[in-house]
Amino acid sequence: MANVTCLRAGDEQILEAIFDPEASGVVPDLEAQEQVGEKEQGDVGDVSRAKELELEAVKAAESGRLPDALELLNRAVEVAPGYASPYNNRAQVYQLQKQVELAMVDLERAIELSGGRGKAGEQAFVQRGIIWRLKGEDDKAMEDFKKAAKLGSKFAQMQVVKLNPYAALCNQMLAEMIGKERRGE
Repeated sequence: MANVTCLRAGDEQILEAIFDPEASGVVPDLEAQEQVGEKEQGDVGDVSRAKELELEAVKAAESGRLPDALELLNRAVEVAPGYASPYNNRAQVYQLQKQVELAMVDLERAIELSGGRGKAGEQAFVQRGIIWRLKGEDDKAMEDFKKAAKLGSKFAQMQVVKLNPYAALCNQMLAEMIGKERRGE
């Protein structure tokens, strides 16, 4: 095997993602979380009440009550229109209801409010990347996954590797080499 001792610190994780990018089971966490990067100008609204409504909405969605979740998230947006998190969560409900265009509108708003930073930006880029991927727009998906990966999303990092044609080729070659090694060839 070629010189493997020259790997950098993050290369091991990249190789792991190349070999089995879906094994980790990482799924974007879309529950309400502290939002770094929210717009601080103007009136964000009652963020505390919005978070309460979001938590209720997540519970409703988890129990299959999507219309109730949507209503709660609509209220969260009303009480804190300058807070990005409810837009992210409402976009998730819209996706579950197959209302992709409404989800995209909310994701654009979440990115705008978060300035494309923090957990809200990360989640919005991941969700939008998933939508682009489902639509077959892999270039746009890659762009969003790269942004989310820079913000710390492990899921997005795996998607960047998965969408990279060089990584796919490398994965194929390494899998063949490992297979031959195991078979004693």
